[in-house]
Amino acid sequence: MVEQGNSGRGKAPATGPTGHGHSQSQGQIFDTPKQESQHAERPIQVLVTQAALPIPETPGAPYFYGPDVSKFVRTMEAIFRRSAIPIDGGRIDLMKDYCSRNVERWIKTLREHKIGDYEGVMDRMMAKYAKQDSEQLKYDIRWLQKYRVADRETRDLEEFIQEYHQVSTVLKDKNLMSELLQGLWFLEGLPRNLRQSVIDKHGIDLQDTSTINYKKLKSWAEKKVASAET
Repeated sequence: MVEQGNSGRGKAPATGPTGHGHSQSQGQIFDTPKQESQHAERPIQVLVTQAALPIPETPGAPYFYGPDVSKFVRTMEAIFRRSAIPIDGGRIDLMKDYCSRNVERWIKTLREHKIGDYEGVMDRMMAKYAKQDSEQLKYDIRWLQKYRVADRETRDLEEFIQEYHQVSTVLKDKNLMSELLQGLWFLEGLPRNLRQSVIDKHGIDLQDTSTINYKKLKSWAEKKVASAET
């Protein structure tokens, strides 16, 4: 069997637990117990196939050089899961083939790399490249503060509800924003033509914080979206 090398990398591809290269579909043959029959004495063979690893540096293959580390980590996890490669099955070496030379050199300096701790390596990558990661930057109170004052129209309402709820819930769970602030900023983020409608509908008094309820505001906005779609 001939293994295909990495395109342009000048090194042989790392192999998975069964010793196959990136481009080789993997499979294992298991023998089932012999069937008790006068006509069949041989065991039945079952072929279990595994998805092939994408060849590094080819179209469609992941490539990490710094930005959006969260997406890269998720992509690699999905690839390893489809290819049935366990955490202790050489994931670190395989993952490095999808990284730039600079990232690869940095990974090799890590203690987690030396002891073969794949999850530890990924955690270190998430931390090091956090400032270039659009997903991690989003879960910041400063990002949400800017997001809620952006101009938006009624057609943007559904996207705003989903995005705001996702980010604000994480920040609230981390005690980085209160439930009151969550409701107030949601109100401020609504399209201008809808803001006064919800204030009148729920009798909201901006001077009386007890009248601001995030769950009720979100429910009202979701009903607005649903009614617009019917």
